[in-house]
Amino acid sequence: METQKENGQPQCPGPTKSSRTRVESLREKRERLREEMRRASAQLADAEAKADRMARIEARQRERQEREQLGTLCKQAGLDRYRLSSDAHSPDVHPALDAHLISGAIFWLSKRMTVMSAEDLAVMKEEGSIKAEEMQGKREALLKRDAPPPATARGEMERPLAFDLPE
Repeated sequence: METQKENGQPQCPGPTKSSRTRVESLREKRERLREEMRRASAQLADAEAKADRMARIEARQRERQEREQLGTLCKQAGLDRYRLSSDAHSPDVHPALDAHLISGAIFWLSKRMTVMSAEDLAVMKEEGSIKAEEMQGKREALLKRDAPPPATARGEMERPLAFDLPE
């Protein structure tokens, strides 16, 4: 029996065992891992780009909110009355705010605040909160005054007195 191996097992007829070696399987595995690493690196770069973009958007929103808040505070303090000289050719258009004058006033205030004591700053803060509450009260009163009258039930209309004729 020449078809049996030395250990006593018969050889199967047909194609021989795959010629794939351990080195080849390791190379394939290395390539799969490299491709997976490329995909993970691309996902990481994409996530970092999205995080950077989101941080920039949030910074712009925060800056815009601070500008709006500063504008509101300047208006409450009365700095909105300082405007550039108006043009005679367009009396309907309000002149622009004098940004240089307002920024100079804010800069002056900022300088003065650095040398103020904690007690002086506390007094300023308290006066500011009182002023803000007054402004809020005025704003609420204006909203109440300008609110539309309560509406009648949907679909109902009030009849004018002219339609009430004697029978």
